[in-house]
Amino acid sequence: MLNIYKIKKILNINEKKNLKFVFLYSIINSIFEFISIGLLVPIFITLFDEKNEKINYFISYLPFSNLTFYNTMIILSLCFFFLILFKNLFSLFFLYKKAKVAF
Repeated sequence: MLNIYKIKKILNINEKKNLKFVFLYSIINSIFEFISIGLLVPIFITLFDEKNEKINYFISYLPFSNLTFYNTMIILSLCFFFLILFKNLFSLFFLYKKAKVAF
């Protein structure tokens, strides 16, 4: 706890504000990582079991509920692709901000 007080004394107001944003970006980046890993589970479940009731129950709430196995895989794959793309763009932004604070 003493180290935090020493850090507060060393940093100026602008650096403290940037450090808070880096901490917030770190939490958001971790959430994106968890979601991207969690999205792999429905893809693998659907891939190995065509008649999965849980995935079909979830997809039944979508406006296009009568999907075939291949259409379900395409939708899950596209969701995964766009989530990974967004996560990687955010990770680049996070690394840029972190480097900007460090130097």
